[in-house]
Amino acid sequence: MADRLGSWTVGELLEATSSSQPTPGGGSASCLAGALGAGLLAMALRISQKKAARDLARPTEAALQLQASLLACADRDRQAFSAYLAASKLPGPERGPALRAAALGAAQVPLQAARQMTLALWVARQSAGLIHPAVSSDAEGAKYLLAGAGRAVLCNVEINLGPLDQQIAAQLRSEQQRLGDLIERLGR
Repeated sequence: MADRLGSWTVGELLEATSSSQPTPGGGSASCLAGALGAGLLAMALRISQKKAARDLARPTEAALQLQASLLACADRDRQAFSAYLAASKLPGPERGPALRAAALGAAQVPLQAARQMTLALWVARQSAGLIHPAVSSDAEGAKYLLAGAGRAVLCNVEINLGPLDQQIAAQLRSEQQRLGDLIERLGR
């Protein structure tokens, strides 16, 4: 399998996520689900533009950019976890600082993904009235995929806060809560 998740087949992704290997794990899977949601939103917008002769280029482009960003987050999540594992194997005095740096990275990636999913949910909400009835279920499905993926990816923040300084952990936890609240509101 290639290194970038976007080049894997669906079968390879399913096999890898159900294996005994730690990656791709929950963070990457959540990012991929969010990328699917953003893609589904782009599809609904494109079809709506064609059927209703509306100019939906801006929200479509935004959804496509968010899809690409979420796919990149899936790869970054795998890299962040690999860095955390490597840091956990370092000897003595090197281990603590490396583990804190890796934990910070491993907490920041899901926050970035959640921000992207929040933006995609905002695009979905703003364009909801422009969606053609023939693809309304696709747009609604996109919203639910994005909201569920957003909630799931935020679970990966808390698990990485342990090695961090309490003040940094509190700041990250606060952003996690804020994003969770936004996702909850936008995902309705």
